[in-house]
Amino acid sequence: PRREGELLFGRGSCDMKSEVAIMMQLMREFAALSIEQRPSIALMLGCDEEIGGTHGVGFLLNTIGYRCRVAFVPDGGESPDKVVLKSKGVLHVSVHARGRAVHGSRPWQGDNAIEKLFDAYKKIHALFPASDDPNNWYSTCVLGKFSGGIMVNQVPDFASCEIDIRFVEAVQPFAVLERVRAVVGDEAVVELMSCGGSTTVDWNNPFLTAYSEAVVNTLDAEMTEEITHGATDGRFFSELGIPVIISRPISGGQHTPDEWVNMNNLEVFLRLYRDAIERISRRE
Repeated sequence: PRREGELLFGRGSCDMKSEVAIMMQLMREFAALSIEQRPSIALMLGCDEEIGGTHGVGFLLNTIGYRCRVAFVPDGGESPDKVVLKSKGVLHVSVHARGRAVHGSRPWQGDNAIEKLFDAYKKIHALFPASDDPNNWYSTCVLGKFSGGIMVNQVPDFASCEIDIRFVEAVQPFAVLERVRAVVGDEAVVELMSCGGSTTVDWNNPFLTAYSEAVVNTLDAEMTEEITHGATDGRFFSELGIPVIISRPISGGQHTPDEWVNMNNLEVFLRLYRDAIERISRRE
């Protein structure tokens, strides 16, 4: 990590070690209060959000059965005053193709698995055409990983890839999976890696109203809304009908070498979260 002025650069500075530190500090402060003053609050941390979240937050909610009235998820948006009202769902699949290996000088005797996989991927990608929507609010498909072949002079008998599909709120993930499998047919095998639904938040829910009031009090600004194309563990709460408040400190560059967070804004975000939680607690 490195610091340049008020900015801290380093992987995880934005997504989301800084936010974890803020939430831990809040838990320490609330734990020091008397039982009468202490809000009903719990901290839930998972480490598998990037690979589906099913063994972290998904497990705690869907298997253990934890519940809450509202969830603060500091994992989206661009600044504390911007809350995410919609985020896309995510579907990760792996696709495998088999062929027949022969020497590269006699391709007519073999069956090239890489070429078969390319053909299968083209069919999958065609299911998600680009749109001229100004917010790019449409379903997308990205080829994230690809492997196959052993030697340059050998027709490969195996190839595999992993595909990242993001879909809007009107789409059902398992319907997408069935479409993918249908279009591929017998050319390749499609396996589900992970999936999660989209997240939507009602602008008028009382918890968001309390957060909006805290934004005015702490930042002297009005809360604004935005949409995000990424996914968060907030989807597990949303699927259970639990409202989520998704925002984050001023930061950016997630998943890049130049990921950063504004250090001066961390204290502001801490005060904002404290104010919002106290407002909600007083109304319970």
